[in-house]
Amino acid sequence: MDNQQSTKMPKPFDTDPDLNATSTDTNTNPQQFILQEEDGFKPEDDYRQELMKVQDEIVTLRQVLTAKIKRENELKTLLGVGFVDELKQDWNATVHDIKASTAYQKTADTFHAASNKLAPALQTVNTTVKSRFGTFR
Repeated sequence: MDNQQSTKMPKPFDTDPDLNATSTDTNTNPQQFILQEEDGFKPEDDYRQELMKVQDEIVTLRQVLTAKIKRENELKTLLGVGFVDELKQDWNATVHDIKASTAYQKTADTFHAASNKLAPALQTVNTTVKSRFGTFR
Protein backbone atom coordinates (compact mmCIF):
# COMPACT_ATOMS: atom_id res chain seq x y z
CA MET A 1 0.00 0.00 0.00
CA ASP A 2 2.91 2.37 0.74
CA ASN A 3 4.74 1.46 -2.49
CA GLN A 4 3.25 4.49 -4.27
CA GLN A 5 4.02 7.08 -1.59
CA SER A 6 4.33 9.94 -4.12
CA THR A 7 0.70 9.64 -5.24
CA LYS A 8 -0.80 9.35 -1.77
CA MET A 9 -2.07 12.26 0.24
CA PRO A 10 0.09 13.24 3.22
CA LYS A 11 -1.07 11.73 6.47
CA PRO A 12 -2.03 14.20 9.18
CA PHE A 13 -0.89 11.96 12.05
CA ASP A 14 2.01 9.61 12.64
CA THR A 15 1.03 5.97 12.40
CA ASP A 16 4.58 4.68 12.77
CA PRO A 17 4.59 1.57 15.02
CA ASP A 18 7.95 2.63 16.49
CA LEU A 19 6.31 5.74 17.92
CA ASN A 20 3.71 3.57 19.63
CA ALA A 21 6.41 1.61 21.41
CA THR A 22 8.33 4.68 22.63
CA SER A 23 5.28 6.60 23.74
CA THR A 24 4.17 5.11 27.03
CA ASP A 25 2.16 8.06 28.30
CA THR A 26 0.03 9.98 25.80
CA ASN A 27 -0.54 12.83 28.28
CA THR A 28 3.15 13.87 28.27
CA ASN A 29 2.94 15.03 24.65
CA PRO A 30 -0.59 16.21 23.88
CA GLN A 31 0.25 17.07 20.26
CA GLN A 32 1.05 13.48 19.36
CA PHE A 33 -1.94 11.53 18.06
CA ILE A 34 -1.71 7.90 17.14
CA LEU A 35 -4.40 6.41 14.96
CA GLN A 36 -4.56 2.83 13.84
CA GLU A 37 -5.95 1.40 10.60
CA GLU A 38 -8.73 -0.28 12.55
CA ASP A 39 -9.93 3.12 13.83
CA GLY A 40 -11.60 3.56 10.45
CA PHE A 41 -9.80 6.85 9.71
CA LYS A 42 -9.02 6.84 5.98
CA PRO A 43 -8.64 10.43 4.79
CA GLU A 44 -7.43 9.37 1.35
CA ASP A 45 -10.75 7.70 0.62
CA ASP A 46 -12.61 10.78 1.87
CA TYR A 47 -10.47 13.04 -0.30
CA ARG A 48 -11.00 10.85 -3.34
CA GLN A 49 -14.78 10.80 -2.81
CA GLU A 50 -14.85 14.57 -2.40
CA LEU A 51 -12.71 14.97 -5.52
CA MET A 52 -15.12 12.81 -7.51
CA LYS A 53 -18.07 14.89 -6.28
CA VAL A 54 -16.35 18.15 -7.25
CA GLN A 55 -15.46 16.77 -10.68
CA ASP A 56 -19.09 15.71 -11.22
CA GLU A 57 -20.26 19.19 -10.23
CA ILE A 58 -17.80 20.74 -12.69
CA VAL A 59 -19.15 18.57 -15.51
CA THR A 60 -22.71 19.54 -14.61
CA LEU A 61 -21.85 23.25 -14.51
CA ARG A 62 -20.14 23.02 -17.90
CA GLN A 63 -23.23 21.38 -19.38
CA VAL A 64 -25.48 24.07 -17.92
CA LEU A 65 -23.18 26.83 -19.18
CA THR A 66 -23.12 25.31 -22.68
CA ALA A 67 -26.92 25.19 -22.73
CA LYS A 68 -27.15 28.82 -21.56
CA ILE A 69 -24.71 29.98 -24.25
CA LYS A 70 -26.69 28.13 -26.89
CA ARG A 71 -29.92 29.77 -25.69
CA GLU A 72 -28.21 33.18 -25.66
CA ASN A 73 -27.20 32.75 -29.29
CA GLU A 74 -30.73 31.66 -30.24
CA LEU A 75 -32.21 34.75 -28.55
CA LYS A 76 -29.71 37.04 -30.26
CA THR A 77 -30.63 35.52 -33.61
CA LEU A 78 -34.34 36.04 -32.90
CA LEU A 79 -33.71 39.65 -31.88
CA GLY A 80 -31.55 40.31 -34.92
CA VAL A 81 -28.44 41.13 -32.93
CA GLY A 82 -25.53 40.37 -35.20
CA PHE A 83 -21.80 39.96 -34.76
CA VAL A 84 -21.06 43.56 -35.76
CA ASP A 85 -23.59 44.87 -33.24
CA GLU A 86 -21.94 42.82 -30.50
CA LEU A 87 -18.52 44.18 -31.46
CA LYS A 88 -19.85 47.74 -31.32
CA GLN A 89 -21.37 47.16 -27.90
CA ASP A 90 -18.18 45.55 -26.61
CA TRP A 91 -16.06 48.38 -28.02
CA ASN A 92 -18.28 51.06 -26.49
CA ALA A 93 -18.29 49.29 -23.13
CA THR A 94 -14.50 48.98 -23.21
CA VAL A 95 -14.03 52.65 -24.08
CA HIS A 96 -16.45 53.62 -21.31
CA ASP A 97 -14.58 51.45 -18.79
CA ILE A 98 -11.24 52.96 -19.81
CA LYS A 99 -12.54 56.51 -19.56
CA ALA A 100 -14.04 55.76 -16.14
CA SER A 101 -10.77 54.41 -14.77
CA THR A 102 -8.77 56.53 -12.35
CA ALA A 103 -5.59 56.10 -14.38
CA TYR A 104 -7.28 57.60 -17.44
CA GLN A 105 -8.73 60.44 -15.37
CA LYS A 106 -5.32 61.29 -13.88
CA THR A 107 -3.64 61.15 -17.28
CA ALA A 108 -6.34 63.30 -18.88
CA ASP A 109 -6.06 65.87 -16.09
CA THR A 110 -2.26 65.98 -16.49
CA PHE A 111 -2.52 66.50 -20.25
CA HIS A 112 -5.18 69.16 -19.79
CA ALA A 113 -2.99 71.05 -17.29
CA ALA A 114 0.04 70.73 -19.57
CA SER A 115 -1.87 71.97 -22.60
CA ASN A 116 -3.18 74.96 -20.62
CA LYS A 117 0.39 75.91 -19.73
CA LEU A 118 1.84 75.12 -23.15
CA ALA A 119 -0.78 76.85 -25.33
CA PRO A 120 0.22 80.45 -24.45
CA ALA A 121 3.88 79.65 -25.01
CA LEU A 122 3.14 78.15 -28.43
CA GLN A 123 1.06 81.18 -29.37
CA THR A 124 3.97 83.43 -28.45
CA VAL A 125 6.36 81.36 -30.55
CA ASN A 126 3.89 81.35 -33.45
CA THR A 127 3.49 85.14 -33.29
CA THR A 128 7.25 85.63 -33.14
CA VAL A 129 7.87 83.33 -36.12
CA LYS A 130 5.18 85.11 -38.20
CA SER A 131 6.60 88.52 -37.42
CA ARG A 132 10.12 87.38 -38.36
CA PHE A 133 8.92 85.96 -41.67
CA GLY A 134 7.09 89.22 -42.25
CA THR A 135 10.33 91.15 -41.82
CA PHE A 136 12.16 88.95 -44.32
CA ARG A 137 9.69 89.78 -47.10
